[in-house]
Amino acid sequence: MAPPYKPVKRDQRPCPSDEGGGTLGSSRSSHKGRKDSGGLTISWTPGPEPIVVGVDGSQSSDLAVDWATDEATRRNLPLHLLNAWSADFSAELIGSLLPVFERESSDTLQAAADRARAINPEVRITPRSERVGSAAALVNASLQADTVVLGSHGVGAVERVFAGSTSMQVAAHAHCPVVVVREARDGQAGVRHVVVGIDGSAASMEAVAYAVTQAAQRGCALTVVHAWEVGLVEGTMALNAPIEVWEGFEDERVAMTAEAVAGWAEKCPEVKIHTKVVRGRPAAALVEASAGADLLVVGCRGHGGFLGLLLGSVSRAVLQLAPCPVAVVRPSHDRRTS
Repeated sequence: MAPPYKPVKRDQRPCPSDEGGGTLGSSRSSHKGRKDSGGLTISWTPGPEPIVVGVDGSQSSDLAVDWATDEATRRNLPLHLLNAWSADFSAELIGSLLPVFERESSDTLQAAADRARAINPEVRITPRSERVGSAAALVNASLQADTVVLGSHGVGAVERVFAGSTSMQVAAHAHCPVVVVREARDGQAGVRHVVVGIDGSAASMEAVAYAVTQAAQRGCALTVVHAWEVGLVEGTMALNAPIEVWEGFEDERVAMTAEAVAGWAEKCPEVKIHTKVVRGRPAAALVEASAGADLLVVGCRGHGGFLGLLLGSVSRAVLQLAPCPVAVVRPSHDRRTS
């Protein structure tokens, strides 16, 4: 649940973005009234880009509404509730069922709005129902969203079996940061902090910018994690490499991690930044580090990712396994163009 609501008069952005940077809330080109290839038209109310949250009435959706309302409150942004549904029936059958589906969608949106207003009665809410697949609706909504938020899985059994196929699709294709909210695990509460994974890629550098801003807005510390494992080091089989080679490679990893956070202490002195360099699988290291965290931040695609693979293996793994909400941040040059 949200902390006591404290009204603010402007979007709270304590950390300015670098030139061309990817800090949370960075300005992007307007796409008001734009139609995508599927023919969907997006037409939000003019003003600040909203926090868009996908709602379907599930427990996972409720947690997403809570997180999105907190975020909208903290940053004084509008909250857009989106319920999407589709029905693959004959024209005769859909005609009789359409009023039922529309009523269920309206009830779902109303329940989500009531939940959000219970957290913050003054939050600006816009509900919307889309007769289209949920992933397609959220990706299109991301064209004019500051952030898209959704639960880790929906109401369908298939969603649960595949660890949230909608969340995976949206994280891979959205045009803005995507936050997937998971159920809190027992015994995971601890000191508030944000965790970000880096590998030196452009995507992970923008993830750092997003994570620093999130930590500043939450008034908590940031842990920057870099995990590495290699099969070859400078042409030599890693397992047979002398200790000096291993030490030199680890020193390079430590230096890269330090470079990734250089300058942020000056820009956001209120954020205490810790770095952690470990040898091991990146996904496993991030899942372990994120226990009890407010948020885990990763880039959409890092080193080693094929251009066609929009969501890297590490991002996919932490979306399935992390014990806290996960934010997937895309490189700015990928946003609005994919």
